[in-house]
Amino acid sequence: VTLTVTGDSCSDSLVKQIEVLELPYADLGNDTNICDGDTLVLALAAGNDYLWSDGSTSYQNSIATISSLSVTVTDDNGCEGIDTVAVTGIFQTIGVNMGANQTICPEEAVTLNAGSGGSTYSWSTGGSNQMETVMQEGTVSVTVSESGLCDGVDEIEIDWHDVDQAEISLSNDSCAERWISLDPNTHDVVIWSDSSTDTAMFATFPGYYFVTATDNNGCESVDSTWVTILDNPIVDLGADTFLCGNQTITLTTGVSGSHLWKDGSTGIVFTVTQKGKYSVSVTDDYGCTGADTIKISDCLG
Repeated sequence: VTLTVTGDSCSDSLVKQIEVLELPYADLGNDTNICDGDTLVLALAAGNDYLWSDGSTSYQNSIATISSLSVTVTDDNGCEGIDTVAVTGIFQTIGVNMGANQTICPEEAVTLNAGSGGSTYSWSTGGSNQMETVMQEGTVSVTVSESGLCDGVDEIEIDWHDVDQAEISLSNDSCAERWISLDPNTHDVVIWSDSSTDTAMFATFPGYYFVTATDNNGCESVDSTWVTILDNPIVDLGADTFLCGNQTITLTTGVSGSHLWKDGSTGIVFTVTQKGKYSVSVTDDYGCTGADTIKISDCLG
């Protein structure tokens, strides 16, 4: 700024440098509405002096009701910035409640309901309807929107049960019939491939056997196994008969394998010289055993 003074025929000038400082930043934003239960948080940069209309001197403040709040910001140069902001309305928030967390069986479908309070639905799974069918575990959330109301948000945690896997147990003996079973303490419902529902069954012919079992949590699992069934040797000593005079009768089984007669002998033939009951068991190379008994009586007359 230059000041020039003129008198008569003389004049003089004086120059003064003036610096115009910027006012400190004091922008609280536009007046706004908030959602029921929310708070409008106001924050300014730290480093200046602050005096709010409620007497607070912090660089931040908040409004939770329909009201206004102003602040005077004073910097190190003594310059002041002033601003005011108001909460002009409080909108109701849409209530959303999907219920408690759930634990389901793996791959089981569960339908979640976000309620009918909104017109727009946005699920974390990508769905856009009021109800969403979910089959995976993890956190599922939904945002419900409606004009004139604040968005409602809820989330639910879905976990999977640890499934007691059905495991068929086989008896060691594979001759004639075989005992196949499940652990009766871990499964409530059992359905075999022949539609029987006991925890165990006899397999009487070779082939694949399947079972569907439901554990104590109501979760299903399936198991299958190939069952080998070996035939017992068919031992036939013939029909009961008679022995006369000095006759002898030679008994044979007609099958191969380890023989054990009633008297402990192990030959493949047995000679009978007197009446009595004679029995034999034959064990083949697979450990399967067959047996028979014959009654030999004395001749009459």
